[in-house]
Amino acid sequence: MSQLRKQLAGWNDDPSGFDWNFRSISEYLARFDDRVAINVAYLVPHGTLRMMAVGMDDRPATPRELDRMKQWIAEGMVEGAVGLSSGLTYVPGMFATDDELVELCKVLGPYGGYYCPHHRNYGFTRSRRTRAASRWHDARGFPCTSRTRTSASNATAGAPRSSCP
Repeated sequence: MSQLRKQLAGWNDDPSGFDWNFRSISEYLARFDDRVAINVAYLVPHGTLRMMAVGMDDRPATPRELDRMKQWIAEGMVEGAVGLSSGLTYVPGMFATDDELVELCKVLGPYGGYYCPHHRNYGFTRSRRTRAASRWHDARGFPCTSRTRTSASNATAGAPRSSCP
């Protein structure tokens, strides 16, 4: 948990008073029960799974590491997650291969979950990557939605669509 806190603090700060005393998705989601006036949708974070299974290494996940990540996704879905997110421009998610992501996304199907990636590229190849990602999502039959600066609205706006950068 300390490694995760350090990673998150770099992006989002480490707010004082935040209770980090949770060890599962269901424990985390229970914090919102009867406390918020909106729905809360949790996406299992690929980067965190990869950090726990592979570390920060720039290499493909081994079959054993991939199996661990798949198990954690299944557990997360059972505990109330709605899908899987990934930050493919950030360490360690940027080291994941498309094959790794496809294997992880296959876990989502039985739970009705969807994949919500943050694309790998903002530059000149973005449209090519968007088309390629959309094809591999469509071909493998799991829903996908695009995560951009408006990720909260994408994650909660009705049925996911198959259009992914």
